[in-house]
Formats: sequence, C-alpha cells, structure tokens
Amino acid sequence: MDMVSAKGRELLQFNLGKFAKEALNLNWNAYRCRLPKSGSISSKYKSQTISAGEMLSGVINSCLLGNNFSQSCSSFASTLLPAKKSAMYEFMSSPKANWNRMTMLTAWEAHKQIASLTNHKEHCLIIDDSVLEHSRAKRMENVTRTYDHNLGSTVKGFTCLQL
Repeated sequence: MDMVSAKGRELLQFNLGKFAKEALNLNWNAYRCRLPKSGSISSKYKSQTISAGEMLSGVINSCLLGNNFSQSCSSFASTLLPAKKSAMYEFMSSPKANWNRMTMLTAWEAHKQIASLTNHKEHCLIIDDSVLEHSRAKRMENVTRTYDHNLGSTVKGFTCLQL
C-alpha cells in the first residue's frame, strides 16, 4: 500500500495535466472542435463545473497512466483525473464533437513540441503489421489463421497494423 501512495505522490508532483493543457493547446483545440464548453459534475454533496480542456487533459493522462481509460479510472491514478469515470464517458460521448479533428490537432501539437527539441531534418514513418497470436482462442472476434512472416508459419491470431 505504501508503494502505491508513494507513486501517486510522485505523479501528483509531476502534474501531467498542466503539461497536457499548456503544451498541447487543449483549450483552444477543444473550442475549434466544438467540444462541450464544460462538463458539469453533480453529486449528493458537491456540484462543480469542469472545462473541456481539463477533461481532455484527464483523458490524455489516463492513457499515459494506465493501459486504458477504464483501468486508470479504477486505479490509484483516478486521483489525478478531473472527474469520475461516468462523467468522463459522458463527456467523450458528445455527438456534436469532432473527435477526429481533435485527435489530429492534438497529434500535431505533440509533434511540434517533440520536433522543437531536435535539430534533425530527417523524418520517418514506421508501419508495423505484426501478428498478435491467440493460439488458445476457439471462437473470438477477428481471430483467424494468419501467416506470420517472422515465424514462417501460420498461426491463430490477427494482424495488427500500427503506425
């Protein structure tokens, strides 16, 4: 238990939310993508309004702190998120939001931040089509017999394309 609380304190000192909001221009990009201006969180004892930039920084931080959004909401990292899991899911299910544009703008801002740290002019795009093996699966979605060019044989699994 002490290890979890020490790691939580370390993450709080680093303050990923502030970095994500400032470096990636999340407030401006949220405005450009027509995200809800604020998410309101109400409970029996408190009611507060959270800006779209804070909610977006929470979504980004959850991906950095855990394997996926659901796991980070249920772990010690939930103290770093601006709202509870249900409020975050409600925010992300907004039908008016242009999430594809938001993803591209955030990726562009991250690229600008990383590119400013280096003076190299060379850029490359890496495409990996690895086969994820699921040998024990009898009936599973997207699992088929796939040729793995690294092994030189057919395995049960699916091809995962990553950029």
